[in-house]
Amino acid sequence: MSKSSKKLLITGGCSWTSPNEPYYVAAGMTKVWPNYVADWFEWDLLNVGHGGASNDLIHNRVIDAIHQNEDRDIVVMCAWSQAMRLTLFDMPIAQMTFNVHMPDLEPPFGLTKTNCQKVMRELLQLHVHEYDPRFTLPPAVDGTLNGPHGISLEDHYRMVARWSIRNIYMLNEYCVSKGIPIVHHAAVNILNGIEWVMNPEVNMKNRSKVYEAVGDDNQINIIYNKIKTWDNVVGKNLFEHGASCYEMYPQYFLSSNEQHPNDKGMALIAHSFVNKFIDRYEERAKTEADYVYD
Repeated sequence: MSKSSKKLLITGGCSWTSPNEPYYVAAGMTKVWPNYVADWFEWDLLNVGHGGASNDLIHNRVIDAIHQNEDRDIVVMCAWSQAMRLTLFDMPIAQMTFNVHMPDLEPPFGLTKTNCQKVMRELLQLHVHEYDPRFTLPPAVDGTLNGPHGISLEDHYRMVARWSIRNIYMLNEYCVSKGIPIVHHAAVNILNGIEWVMNPEVNMKNRSKVYEAVGDDNQINIIYNKIKTWDNVVGKNLFEHGASCYEMYPQYFLSSNEQHPNDKGMALIAHSFVNKFIDRYEERAKTEADYVYD
């Protein structure tokens, strides 16, 4: 079979997908989950995963990869990241994570990003601190409260979630419109950490409020509710508690300090994508995979 006659697997994600992370290299790993999937199906692979990627960067890189390979028979698989992340203008070292667990990063990028996130947080805090429902302008078309007097904390949570997961929704819609099979998984819990954008501390009560706000019957949550009904995702739904790769495979971390998957963890993640692809699109793998058991 010639290379051009094979399917092309395009994969997107964050550090759980990127093969270039230093901790994988240090562990002597030569494969991440996309490599296993491509090997089992005997597909070509284009992996555009990037460490620290936000969902907008994942969406944009995959879209670019599709456009650059429009003559190929494409399959897309994405391991999505946290909604609190964003990447300025797709610049690869301009990721903003708002992660309270992040170590100090090396200059010049690290200090600059920390200062940038601080100013961004102050701007977003002003939206909520200045909220006064008595003077807020009428709702926009999508129901969002707009105006010079800010937004409620609950709408802040909803809007951060919507801004990020809109990228997931739009990539899925694009692939469906083009007849491209696509399978979704969550590398890390997508909604965890949204509360850190406003308040950088570990507070499970704030996290619970995020889930309540994003999950209730509100116009802003339309995309969230649509994604929850998809049948091309690994797990019950893409936002299922405990179903992200990070939550499912802690016994396969490289170490207690380096919480990224080892070889067996990567193989398990790959199996989850393969099984969902077979279930959803009814296509078998070309070779028998070596299954990993606890």
